[in-house]
Amino acid sequence: MRRSTLFHPVRILVGVVVLAAVVALLLVLGITRSAHPGSDARIPGPVHITPTAATDTPQSIGFSDDAGLLSASSSGIAAQLDAMKNAGAKRVRVSVAWNVLQPTQATFNWTPLDNIVTAARSRSLSVLGIIGYTPSWAAAGTYTNVTSPPKPALFGTFANAVAARYKGKISAYEIWNEPNGAMFYSPAPDPAGYTALVKAAYTQIKSADSSATVIAGALGSAVTRNTTMNPVEFLSGMYTAGAANYFDAISFHPYQYDFLFAAGMTVADSPVQQARDLYTTMSAKGDGAKKIWLTEYGVPSTAVDDARQNEMITNLMVKWQEVPYAGPIYIFELRDKSTGSSDAENTFGLMNSDGTAKASYIGYSWVQQHGIPLTDEANRFAKASTTGLGTVLSPVFPVSGIWAQQFTGGWLWEVSSGSFLTSPTAVGTKMLTSGLIPTTAFANGYQDFNSPYGLRCWYSAATGAHIAGGGIVSVWTSSMGLATSDETALTGGGVKVTFQNGYITWTPTAGAKAYPN
Repeated sequence: MRRSTLFHPVRILVGVVVLAAVVALLLVLGITRSAHPGSDARIPGPVHITPTAATDTPQSIGFSDDAGLLSASSSGIAAQLDAMKNAGAKRVRVSVAWNVLQPTQATFNWTPLDNIVTAARSRSLSVLGIIGYTPSWAAAGTYTNVTSPPKPALFGTFANAVAARYKGKISAYEIWNEPNGAMFYSPAPDPAGYTALVKAAYTQIKSADSSATVIAGALGSAVTRNTTMNPVEFLSGMYTAGAANYFDAISFHPYQYDFLFAAGMTVADSPVQQARDLYTTMSAKGDGAKKIWLTEYGVPSTAVDDARQNEMITNLMVKWQEVPYAGPIYIFELRDKSTGSSDAENTFGLMNSDGTAKASYIGYSWVQQHGIPLTDEANRFAKASTTGLGTVLSPVFPVSGIWAQQFTGGWLWEVSSGSFLTSPTAVGTKMLTSGLIPTTAFANGYQDFNSPYGLRCWYSAATGAHIAGGGIVSVWTSSMGLATSDETALTGGGVKVTFQNGYITWTPTAGAKAYPN
């Protein structure tokens, strides 16, 4: 659905010839690669994918439709689904628009959805239906089709009718779209109100089709402000309102246009960090076995050129599978509404509006044809010793010319090809945004990092993680114990660091001096 600039702040910052598209794809996937300007320009070496290194259970990827199929002719539906199928899609996400399919409380108009479902099934495309969009008769007061339904029971009754009609034909249902933003859930995000819809829909869908997968969330990547709510905060509110046991999976829309998906691990509150935090929230509530479906992701041609659109989309396709909570991906969308438009909403397509392929359509097809292969760095990390690190939390991501990955019990760094170091969670988290990487193993309560001036991070559960530069480190001994503070400024110049058994100062005139207790 529509990608409002009210969502993730990163968005606010900032006929294809097939042969040329293939060349562009090879540049992206590793034959040779030049860094794109921006925050992922530090990706080390060529980003290479070995086609033979496919996963045993390839991640299922499809397309998300922007409700256009509901109003399309039979030939239009066929043409779009054929193009999806030809690209290797396994799934299609379609609108089950309440306001269209039940225009009055007493009447249903199933024909538009019947046509889509029949055509999709004839092409072996699994259907995910988004149940949403309030009809006027079910609304109260000021009304639009994104007004939150005031009576969840009516919404549940409609969901039951849908599930009964399409039992065995629609395999999964998603409850609403981006309810953490007023653009799709008016007048404002409301986790408790949305949870009431989820409960009503889940119960009614399961009563009609117990095998259907019910997905809650459809959460946009956002920050909390007047009309939007951070998706992790929203999910926490759902759990507080009793959402546990009323969904089979959570869905998320990791939109941003400035860096590759995995590279966002070094950017605070990026979509990949939000996906990680959604999972840890779910895990803390006993839902760690449930998956996160990426039911929308795309990049408009108004924000990037065709080669970069291809790079960003194919990167997400291959990197998402590196986390254990990965569910299916739905790329938004197949075809531009109006190629060349200055409106981003019209240029998300992997094809131009005249039906010719962009580089991203060729790239999407290549990844599908090769079984959604693992990247070379992911293969190396999969072979590394991760004893004691626990469960994978992030994809393998670039940082300061090397690769890294976060686990529930710490961080794994590939400091040179095939050579790894680990850090405790608190140490890795503290150091990540500095751009510095470890040069020693974590031992005896500390780990050194590659600052040209020297830098050490001390850590224990009792003292926390604290850092100091080479001057302080030069006079520190184990008898001082671990650091209990970071460097603090001294009046007149210099710094001070406190330790369990004293403190150390450094000044430009006197250098470093230790003061044991």
